[in-house]
Amino acid sequence: MTGILGERDIVERQSGQAIRQPYKWDPVYSTLWIQHHTPRGYIQNDGLTFKQIDDRNLLCLPEGSHNGSSIRGFFIRYAHTLLAHLGSSKILLYIRRLVWWLTLVGDIRAYCEQCQICATGKSRTHNA
Repeated sequence: MTGILGERDIVERQSGQAIRQPYKWDPVYSTLWIQHHTPRGYIQNDGLTFKQIDDRNLLCLPEGSHNGSSIRGFFIRYAHTLLAHLGSSKILLYIRRLVWWLTLVGDIRAYCEQCQICATGKSRTHNA
């Protein structure tokens, strides 16, 4: 079974360079690269930016794409599939253990609202 540490290793190995490059063009993270200054609550390590929340360092995902697919969208789709359409709250809990970006909550909600299976499941549980 893959634990959180194993998941973080997978995230960093699979997407490290794909994440490093878009930092330079991201509207939020590009200022960190231009100013060579890391604001309070963030750390940079090996070209990656992490947000410090409680006792965890969450990988910050920039806007950008890799092989024609949104980096952030990849993580949402992965969690959505892994959690078998359990809804935005469960996906958010899962993703927040590993990564962070400013519009995370809204992006996950928007994705789940567009999923026909999630919408069908939600309407069944609310009508019961």
